[in-house]
Amino acid sequence: MSIPCPLSHLVNLSHKAGLCTKLGTRIPSASWRFNLSALVSDEIVSKTVGFQRVEPSKGVTFLVKKGSLPSSVQMSLTYVTGDYPSETACRQWRMDGLATQNSSPYPSILESAPPASFAQILAAAHHQRQPQHAGNDAFHGGSEGWGLLSDRAAFLKLVDEYKVRLGNGEITMDEIHRDIAVFTLPPERVELCESGEIWERTEWWQDGQNGWNDPLTLLPY
Repeated sequence: MSIPCPLSHLVNLSHKAGLCTKLGTRIPSASWRFNLSALVSDEIVSKTVGFQRVEPSKGVTFLVKKGSLPSSVQMSLTYVTGDYPSETACRQWRMDGLATQNSSPYPSILESAPPASFAQILAAAHHQRQPQHAGNDAFHGGSEGWGLLSDRAAFLKLVDEYKVRLGNGEITMDEIHRDIAVFTLPPERVELCESGEIWERTEWWQDGQNGWNDPLTLLPY
């Protein structure tokens, strides 16, 4: 597989699938998501999050609720498309590297984040800031510090309020910066395993400032 830049390849494939623009920015209605795993304070943290942007020169940009990851974290990303066996190719992506929180969210993040998920993140952060939950170990009793959903009806009402505010353009960048953390992962290594006559496994490594090394073709297993 003669592909010099794996991130450009990912953008081209995702654009053809209707998941992002030609520049790699997520289409808000698209289901473009990946799984991440990171080691945080000797515990494995796993999350399913959405691609917000893939830029060949910078890496993968994604967002999470603020405080759910440290500002700098070594992580692995896995992303699978297609089915196997199928007439459509199954592609299994893996990326490894150091993800870093951006100093401030991109203003354009509102254009690419799915409104429903975005409203739920903001509502959850608002809920956890309430005085009755501060320092309440029972409230934060879920794994990875998840807060407990004690009043579902009240939370749904809060989510709806944030959806309306998002739709009206009333959410300020200060609010987003308070509750949302935007990360960028510039992968050091990318692996793509693609179905075919055999599993075609290709690996790329970053070579410092010189870009990507020539891809390596690996055994499927």
